[in-house]
Amino acid sequence: MSDDFDFSDLTELDDEPEIPLSQTSPSKRGKKNDNPQLITGALRIPRTANYSAESLYSQMVSGDINLDADYQRDVVWPDTKQIGAPII
Repeated sequence: MSDDFDFSDLTELDDEPEIPLSQTSPSKRGKKNDNPQLITGALRIPRTANYSAESLYSQMVSGDINLDADYQRDVVWPDTKQIGAPII
């Protein structure tokens, strides 16, 4: 795989600050919770990215994008159902 990181500005999750799970307000009894729970390793808000066809192609050729990943499932429809399926 390429060591060129020009294609993405994604970073490691370890660099992320901890995000409070909740900010609890004092209960009716007047107890105060000074130790809110924290979520560690939380996902970032999704972001969009635009890549040119040339950039995507070069990433596929260099092996940075794998279109035949191990976790990709195989065809699930039988041949008869694939032939009769309308193309949208």
